[in-house]
Amino acid sequence: MPANNLIKHQLVIKNLNFSNTIDSLSSSFSLSAQSGDIIGISGTSGVGKSIFLKGLADLIPHQGFVQLNNQVQNDIAPHQWRKQLMLVPAESQWWHDTVQEHFVAIDEQYLSKLNLNKEILAKPIHQLSTGEKQRLSILRALELQPKVLLLDEVSANLDLQNSMQLEQVIVDYVKEQQAIAIWVSHDSHQLERVATKRLNMTLDGLG
Repeated sequence: MPANNLIKHQLVIKNLNFSNTIDSLSSSFSLSAQSGDIIGISGTSGVGKSIFLKGLADLIPHQGFVQLNNQVQNDIAPHQWRKQLMLVPAESQWWHDTVQEHFVAIDEQYLSKLNLNKEILAKPIHQLSTGEKQRLSILRALELQPKVLLLDEVSANLDLQNSMQLEQVIVDYVKEQQAIAIWVSHDSHQLERVATKRLNMTLDGLG
């Protein structure tokens, strides 16, 4: 489907905070994004980047206002919300025995783009490397066509070539589907390559 025929999306986050549940994190976080945006977030370890993404995905208790288009997070069942805002963590979870069982109909061209061969579909999960899991977890998320991708160090275990291939797949998805991505990474060079806007997270918030 051509991008110009797709619905434009708007994500609004106001005063998202975790002060009632996480004593060490008292900051409030606010930002807005629209279709085509890739918001790159950096910051020191322990400042709350992963917690921020989990709050956006409604995976942990939090306060504040989050809205995607005309839908307010608090008005939607969490499992329905997470179909639209999908978190891809650095360490992915797998619940079936083989790779294929986690997909409905994976497009082999995407495997090729990520330097994976189709034989990996029959491979038992316990035989996958960490890097293979990271690349496959991105494909698993994209198959469900989320409106917002929440990416937490998704290439941390990849070499530069495989990391750049993964980056291109995500950038293409955001552009073609008019999606939004919020991308947490310690790699400043990566964020220079992919982000349309960069923010630094501190104990005082985002800026």
